[in-house]
Amino acid sequence: MPGINFYGYFRGASDPHITVLQKAMQAACTLETHTAKIDYQAEGSVLGWSAYEVYPLRRMDEGDLVLWLDGRIYGKTDAEIQKELAGLAQGIFGAWGSSQDRLRSWMLSTDGEFVVAAHHKPTGRWAFWNDVFSRLPLYQYRTDRGIVLSRNIQYMAALREPKQYDRMAIAQFFLFDFAMGRRTFLEGVERIPTATLIRVDPKASETATETLHVLNFERKDHADKSIDENARRIAELFVSGCRNRILPGDSPVMCISGGMDSRAVAAGLKKAGVEYPALSWLDFRGVSAPEVKIAEQVARTLGVSWTRFELRPALGKDLLEALRFKLGQVYLSSAHLHQHHRNAMKLGGPRTVYITGSGGDRINHDMRPPRLLTRDDELAETIFEYARLSGRGDLLMEDISRLTGLSTDEILHELNRELQSYPERESNQKYVHFIFHGQSIKRHHEGDDRVRNFFWSTAPYWSVPLFLYMSHCPDDQKKNHALYARYLRELHPTLGSIERVINRRAYSIPIGVVEPEYQEPKPTVWRTIYRPIKRSWKRIRRVFIPSTQPTGPRLFVHPLDLLECMRVQAASSAAVRATLSAEAIGEILANAGRYSAEGIAVLFTVMSAVEYMSEGRSTIEQFQDKVMDTYA
Repeated sequence: MPGINFYGYFRGASDPHITVLQKAMQAACTLETHTAKIDYQAEGSVLGWSAYEVYPLRRMDEGDLVLWLDGRIYGKTDAEIQKELAGLAQGIFGAWGSSQDRLRSWMLSTDGEFVVAAHHKPTGRWAFWNDVFSRLPLYQYRTDRGIVLSRNIQYMAALREPKQYDRMAIAQFFLFDFAMGRRTFLEGVERIPTATLIRVDPKASETATETLHVLNFERKDHADKSIDENARRIAELFVSGCRNRILPGDSPVMCISGGMDSRAVAAGLKKAGVEYPALSWLDFRGVSAPEVKIAEQVARTLGVSWTRFELRPALGKDLLEALRFKLGQVYLSSAHLHQHHRNAMKLGGPRTVYITGSGGDRINHDMRPPRLLTRDDELAETIFEYARLSGRGDLLMEDISRLTGLSTDEILHELNRELQSYPERESNQKYVHFIFHGQSIKRHHEGDDRVRNFFWSTAPYWSVPLFLYMSHCPDDQKKNHALYARYLRELHPTLGSIERVINRRAYSIPIGVVEPEYQEPKPTVWRTIYRPIKRSWKRIRRVFIPSTQPTGPRLFVHPLDLLECMRVQAASSAAVRATLSAEAIGEILANAGRYSAEGIAVLFTVMSAVEYMSEGRSTIEQFQDKVMDTYA
């Protein structure tokens, strides 16, 4: 995974062996195009990076300061960026430990996807900060001997000894496909929150972490504006966010699906004057066929070139690559998409900038729970009811308790503790916070970041001015996609009339039009006489005539090689058996047909990550050419 890696060690701690750090950085080089380098050494600290030729990582030397920008800041020249970062660093080092209101204001007004590292040579101090949405995941591990900071979970795993695993993080991953808050699978290794400043003083053996801003979804600053006023302003910010994300020399490629979000981004790029090819993917089962059909209509309406690529089932080698990219932070059932990413590079070349509608699936909608909450104790229950992956065939709470050794009460207590840490007072908005900070920032941002192993990836919905404006619009304006429909018309007059896919089915009612209420048909002979007779006969038949149809829960079918790989992991990996109950794994695999692809995939992801991090090998290596697809 490209990005910066920092090792800071305190007075009295032994110097890190450079070859050990180099080996850890090499572990983060997951593709042949990646290289690693130790770029800077000072007393008590070493900073290096892994990258490929066009990955956006820049070093700036400014007097007593050395600065690194990992990622991109949009809408500003290189000279402006260097001047601003140097000024912020001088403020941090000049008022060490003091309030950082200036940095907070800068974060909230700066559009970008980045991590900044700054070193003050006279004092030996360091400062690190990220963007307001933590678009580039950053990890931290602290001990009494020093601190490790890295964009690469592989780097952290290579240096974290002995390996210990956070069972609560694993339980939460089984539940939601992400670990809440700062947790990762590795005990003590934290995911840095949004808008966070980290100070490191190796000479004083001190570190401090301060989150400068947390999103509060109760803020509705634009509730006093009409829906049309808000739509016009959103359209302006949308076009600006699209335009700013494409820099000179970039080769933008747009991924279009059959939903609502990617068509808005495609329209915003077009209105911004950005030329680009578009592509979509068709899975080997044809599940995404409705999406592909609509994506072609969207591209044709916008007048952009469009290519459909067909994907084969994911093989073991695809899952192994996905495992090495993120060590389980992205679950392995999405490994088939690596083919899609390589196809995007065929269209864009080495300077591809991959653009998606990520984030629109949340910010466009009224994300309050379907059943509005009146009591705080309903919040956790509602999250379990509505925020699970599919709600059908996932791992059950009893399974998760047996696998991790944690009781249901312990898991619920930790969930409630995390929910109560949110800044919102009302439970309905705490639910919204869970969706954004959990499903989007902890889960989807890891998926977006995985793409950066190949090329730069960006999503205009996460433009800071746009997202903050949309989040401050009243929820009621977002109902039935009313606000979306209005700003989409500002971007393109007819895209809203093209049907879209919801839950993999085409939905023909125009966006923003409320589906008409059901009207009882007029009476006919069939409805008044024959249909009641037919219904009565069905009831009689069920009572007196035995059914020949199979009964019981729905059975799911999984690749046999996938299940065999999991059995081998459970039998051969001491780390897997020490972390998860072998008996519980055996029961699940013996009854695999009761579990959905998602349920099996999350278990397989955790088992594979634990095995690989602890033992430096993967059973998947024995199944590289076998079909291991868990895409549902």
